[in-house]
Amino acid sequence: MQNLVKTCNKETGRKPSVVVTHKDQMTKDQIEKIKSQLEKEHGIGRERVFVIRNKTDIDTCLEAGSKSRLLDFLERCIADGKAGCSFHNQKEKRHEIRVEYKKKVDAHKAAAKKKRNAEAIEVAAQELELVRSVQEKLNLEIATNKEKALVDIEEAVKNDERKHLQNMQKEEQKNYAALQKLEKENELKLMKHAAEMEAQEIAKVVERLAKKGGPFMHVQMKRK
Repeated sequence: MQNLVKTCNKETGRKPSVVVTHKDQMTKDQIEKIKSQLEKEHGIGRERVFVIRNKTDIDTCLEAGSKSRLLDFLERCIADGKAGCSFHNQKEKRHEIRVEYKKKVDAHKAAAKKKRNAEAIEVAAQELELVRSVQEKLNLEIATNKEKALVDIEEAVKNDERKHLQNMQKEEQKNYAALQKLEKENELKLMKHAAEMEAQEIAKVVERLAKKGGPFMHVQMKRK
């Protein structure tokens, strides 16, 4: 029963109508209990519950009001059918509207996503170009600094070589001056020694002459 009520409500948007038969075999309290149970458990209003006595044979007459209740039931069925058809059409129309709306939303999302992707690609391209530009500047700066460093190193080497050469020249000049001084001192020593030797020889000659008692002449020679 629960599934039947759910299916009817899903397909028509209305609760089903119910016919309770065998009225002659039920008490009034039993009928009220059925109506209350349908209303409480399934949400079927009392106006949708029709209680009719069975016509079991041709000789049995319907009770008073049965035809009217049957007509009411048929009218309710017709109304439910029309309402169900209208509900079904509206349901299909709402479904079509939802499908169309979803298509538009999906198209809008796709366009927005495409735009975002294009913007992201553009931003990435700009960032890549910026990185390339910075890298080129950095490479140029590195090359310039390297060339400058090489020039500085070459200049430093030249300066060191120049200083070394100057120091060598100064050292050579110093050594030459010392050598000249030493040679001059040695020459003076030799001249002094030669003069002393000459004086000693003269003294010896004079001494020999003096011993012999002969005249002598002292000659002193000067070395230039």
